[in-house]
Amino acid sequence: MKKKIGWLLFSLLLITAMVLTSCNEAPVTTTPKEPTIVKGKITYPTSIIPKPPVTAGAEMVQTSIPGKTVEKPQYGGTYIGCAASDYTGFDPVSSTSPQYLAVPGSLTNEPLMSGDWSKGPAGSNNVTWQIAGMTFLQYTAGRIAESWEVPDDQTIIFNIRKGIHFQNKAPVSGRECDAYDVEFSLKRNFETAGAYLYSTYRGADAPLSIKATSQWTVEIKTNVGKQGPLFIAMQGFCNIFPRDGAATEGSNKGTFRDWKTSCGTGPFILADYVPNSSCTYVKNPDFWMTDPLIPGNKLPYVDKYLRLIIPDESMRVTALKTGKIDAYQGITWDVAEALHKTNPDLLMGQYLSPTSNSIQMKLGQGFPWDDIKVRYALSMATDRAKIKDVFYGGNAVDFTFPIMPFPELASMFTPFSELPQTTQDLYKYDVTKAKQLMAEAGQSAGFTADILVTTASQTQQDLLQLIKDMWKEINVTVNVVPKENTVYTSELNGKTFKHMILCYDGTQAPYKMTNWRPNNINAGSINEQKLIDVYNQVNVLYPFKEAEAQALIKAQTPYILEQCWQITPPQPYIFYFFQPWVKNYNCELSVGYYQTENGSTFRWIDQKVKAAKKK
Repeated sequence: MKKKIGWLLFSLLLITAMVLTSCNEAPVTTTPKEPTIVKGKITYPTSIIPKPPVTAGAEMVQTSIPGKTVEKPQYGGTYIGCAASDYTGFDPVSSTSPQYLAVPGSLTNEPLMSGDWSKGPAGSNNVTWQIAGMTFLQYTAGRIAESWEVPDDQTIIFNIRKGIHFQNKAPVSGRECDAYDVEFSLKRNFETAGAYLYSTYRGADAPLSIKATSQWTVEIKTNVGKQGPLFIAMQGFCNIFPRDGAATEGSNKGTFRDWKTSCGTGPFILADYVPNSSCTYVKNPDFWMTDPLIPGNKLPYVDKYLRLIIPDESMRVTALKTGKIDAYQGITWDVAEALHKTNPDLLMGQYLSPTSNSIQMKLGQGFPWDDIKVRYALSMATDRAKIKDVFYGGNAVDFTFPIMPFPELASMFTPFSELPQTTQDLYKYDVTKAKQLMAEAGQSAGFTADILVTTASQTQQDLLQLIKDMWKEINVTVNVVPKENTVYTSELNGKTFKHMILCYDGTQAPYKMTNWRPNNINAGSINEQKLIDVYNQVNVLYPFKEAEAQALIKAQTPYILEQCWQITPPQPYIFYFFQPWVKNYNCELSVGYYQTENGSTFRWIDQKVKAAKKK
C-alpha cells in the first residue's frame, strides 16, 4: 500500500495556526555519513544529511571557516522547485493563515533577522535548518536589522541596516528601506483586524507600542513577560514591505494582495504569477547581501527561480525523474525506494518529519477518555512497533513526544529509556493490560469515537485505519472521518470536530507549549494551570536565557507523558531528492524562523553538469 505524504509545503499546511518559537548549550555538530540501502528500506543516521559529492575537476575555494573549502559557485541558470499547492495570497495581513503559508516570504521581502547560512550544513554544521518554528540566537544573523537590543524587560530595539534598497519598481522605485518601513510593516501585522499576528497576539500579549524613534531605529514596548514571544515574532516572522508600495486604487487599495504590487528588498523579484500553475522570480540585481561563506560573492547565484504548482504526487515524481524540476522534498519511504532504483543518478537524503502528528481528544466534555485509565488503555492498545516496522517499513522514530529528537533540541529531549518505568509502560503495546484498564474505568463494552483527518494526506488516513483495527481489540470502534483540507482546518481551529482529530502537536517548537494552554492548536482544549505557569516562566526566559528555559521545559516531560492527553504514533522519516547539477543544497527547510524558501538564495546550478545530463 502506497503511503503518500506529498511535498513539504503540504506538511506545513497542517500546522494551520501556530502561535509563534534556542539552544545555549554546546552546539551539536553532526558529521555527514553516506546513506545505506537495506532490503527494501532506506536508512540514515537520525538527522544526518549526506554530504553532496563534489563534481570531478571542480575549482575549490576557501570559505570563511578555516580549513573548509567548497566548489566555486557559478552564476546564472534557473532553479526549478515545486509545490503541491499554491500560495494563499501575497499580503501577509490579508489572511488568517501564518505568513509563511500566505505569501512568498523572504524570497521577495526580507525579515529583520534570519538564520545564519554559515552555521548550517553548508558551513560549520552546527544546526540542520530543518526546524521552522525555533529561533536560535547564536545561529541568527541580521538582515533588515543590523543589530538588536533589549535594554530592559519591556523594550525591544531594532537598529536598521543602512544601504538596503527596495526593488526598482514603481511607485517605490528603488528607494532606501528605513525604520519607518519597519514600523509600517510591524504595525500592519499586529494592528490589522484579521491578520494572523493580530489574531494570535491579543490583549496583554500584544505589543504596547511600535515606533520608529529615528530613521534607523525602531522601538517596541511590551508588557512584562511578553517580550520574548514578541521579539521572536517580529525578528523572523514579519517580512518588511514599503510603506508607499500598496495598491492605490480598486478593490485592493491599501493592500499588497495583487501580486503585481509585490515589492521588497529580497533576493528575488516576483516577475510573473499564474494561479495554481507557477510563480516566476528573477534575480534582484540590487540585492545587498553577500555569501557569508564566501565573502564578496554577491547573492543570489541563479538568474531565475521558477516555482511550479504540481498537485499530483505522481506527476511531481515524474517531473523529478525527467529533470523538469531540480528538487523534491517530502517523499515517503516507499516512493523513495522505488525512485532510488529507477533513478540512481539522483542525489538523496533523509530527515525526520518536522511536522509530528498525534491523535488529540476533546477533553472535559464527558466523553469516556476524560478518565485517564481509558487514555492509558488507548495508548497501550496502539502497537507502535507495528506502525514503525510495517506501516513505515522501519523508516520512523518510535518516540518523539513531547519534544522532537532533533540535534538542536537535544538539551530538552528526554530519551525513552531514561523515563520512569511506569511511564514507559504506558507507551508499550499491552492489550491485556489495556482491557484491564477499560474494565476498571467501566468501559469493558467499549465505545465509538470519530477521528477527523485531512483528505490531503493519504498516509494519515491509512495510519488511522491501522489504529482502528488495533483499538477493536479493546472494543473501541473508530470511525475515520476524512474531510477536505479547508473544512478540516476550519474544524480544527474552531474545535468543532466531534471526538478526536489527527493533527500537528507542536513538538518541534517546545517553547510554545501549545498543547497545554488555550490556543487554536490545542485541539483537546487542555487547560493545565501547572503547565500554563511554566509557559509564563518560559516567556520571561526565552530566547534571551535559553539554557534556563530549556531546563524548565525538559523538566515537564514526565508529567506530560503521565497524563497521556494525546495518542502519539511513531513519526516517519521523510526523503528528499535533487538533481546532480544543483549545488549548495542540503535540504535546508527553513533558514530561520518560518523562512521556508530562503535557502534558494544560496543554491547554484552547475551548468556543465546539467548540459551533460540533459544530452
